[in-house]
Amino acid sequence: MHKVEDEKQLEFLGNILLRVAEVFREEAEIHFLYNGDVESNYLLGKNILTHKYGDNTNGGIDRLVNPVKLILEIRKICKDNKIDIVLNLSDHYYFFWICIGAKIAGAKCIARIAGIIAESEKFTMKRRIFKLIGKLLERISLSMADHVLCLSNSLKNLLVQRDNNINKMTVISQGVDVNFFVNRELKQIKKSPQRLLFVGRVVKYKGIYECIDAFLNIRELYPDIELVICGHGHEKDALSKKYQYSGIIFKDYVSREKLNEEYLSADVLLLPSYSEGMPNVILEAMSCKVPVIASRTGEIPNLLKDGRGILVEPRNVNEIIEALKTIIEDVNFRLSCVQKAHEYVLRHHSYEIVRKKTIELFSSVITKC
Repeated sequence: MHKVEDEKQLEFLGNILLRVAEVFREEAEIHFLYNGDVESNYLLGKNILTHKYGDNTNGGIDRLVNPVKLILEIRKICKDNKIDIVLNLSDHYYFFWICIGAKIAGAKCIARIAGIIAESEKFTMKRRIFKLIGKLLERISLSMADHVLCLSNSLKNLLVQRDNNINKMTVISQGVDVNFFVNRELKQIKKSPQRLLFVGRVVKYKGIYECIDAFLNIRELYPDIELVICGHGHEKDALSKKYQYSGIIFKDYVSREKLNEEYLSADVLLLPSYSEGMPNVILEAMSCKVPVIASRTGEIPNLLKDGRGILVEPRNVNEIIEALKTIIEDVNFRLSCVQKAHEYVLRHHSYEIVRKKTIELFSSVITKC
């Protein structure tokens, strides 16, 4: 159950669904229930059936003020389509309403955890109250779920710290399509890097300002380097105007079909976020043999340890600059880094690995009494 406000958001959610569809292939029929006034053929022909719930008048508020309507809708869809398992894509805090409708219909529920509210000492009182309510709703939702699927070990550890039941948690990566995100040729990896890439929302917490500051500093040493920023966000327009003559190329949201081209033309991926879960862009870059510089947060330290990338502290421009110098100047490090990263993705995050683990988990949940 998801609130969809525009075509871009539907495409974003659709890309997650397409990953799920790729994992299951012909093993399962996938149904997507969403709330909104967006009509789209984006998911047609993708082995995904869509169900529109209500309109966008109340948006996500419907989940709280009219739970009975939602419960009955979930029950009807599960009954009519003989649904075995109900899974959320995001918003696991509200999953308990979904669980009630699904369980009445005899379906099992798996809570998918892609991210949680970050800890912070700087929350306002309003934000603290919101966070406490969120934790309570999370506790209720996860207790009602038959199983909890975490996309990373770091998320699982955070949930365990909140006293959630570790015995019904499984960690399975969202995975990466290594046949689609193909690796670059050796000659491109050997040549001196000239194109830095940022992929994500153009907002402060993604470290976009630190990314730009580091680029402007490093460009003084290497004038031919450019920075490509792919993504949308409320700060994009102001930044694109301010830096339009600074060697920075701003692009809008890039579809999955064209994203591989961006990786193949890039020499370094920058992701200096303040907080992250399991970033798909890092897995995709690793699959394409693009060196990664990213913040020491969330699951990123596990992804990039043992020389598979370079970790920096969030908000630390100087560390980003030093990391860029290392990748630019040390060709042997680049070659070693991307090879280790590529092999790691093949062993732990390819769709083949994820498919096996996911089907095993879903089968065990269905058959468990």
